[in-house]
Amino acid sequence: MEISLYLLPTRAGGTIVTDEEMLKIEVASYEARNSDKAVVVDWKPGRGNNPTEKLVFPDYAISNKFPNNVLLMKDNGVVVCTKIVKKSNKVFQVKGLRFRKQDDAFTVPYISSRFNTHLVSKPETYDIWNINAIKGNMFACPFNPKHCTVNTPIPDIVTEKTIVWLVTPLRQTINKQTE
Repeated sequence: MEISLYLLPTRAGGTIVTDEEMLKIEVASYEARNSDKAVVVDWKPGRGNNPTEKLVFPDYAISNKFPNNVLLMKDNGVVVCTKIVKKSNKVFQVKGLRFRKQDDAFTVPYISSRFNTHLVSKPETYDIWNINAIKGNMFACPFNPKHCTVNTPIPDIVTEKTIVWLVTPLRQTINKQTE
């Protein structure tokens, strides 16, 4: 954050910080740049019968519902988040399924796994991860064209065990310290 000529707090890009939430995000971004740990800006626990939980980082957010629940881990594994658990004030864990099968999406002109783009299937191994194990958020879509027509809804990534998914990282979400 910088102070402008008129003493208004601004972001590095020059945008004036106008509210408390924007200031919280700027402070968390600064902390994240100077730390090797994940910095949580906001936590929105779910309520009701089928709760949607949301964990907000300075650069992106994850949830336990598609499409924001596909995560790239620091060990380059792909995980589908099914639950976010708050252990204490700043300690969070992600419960989810790790994809058992992970192949290259393509090999020409380069091997796709070099850029963490994969074909994944068989989400079978339930586990728990600390949020510091998350490298970033991923975009996922069914690889088979019959699942991508206008009239058919996107299948559930957790329950549909036979579908092959194309996953690629959302580049702006990749944790800079892990590259």
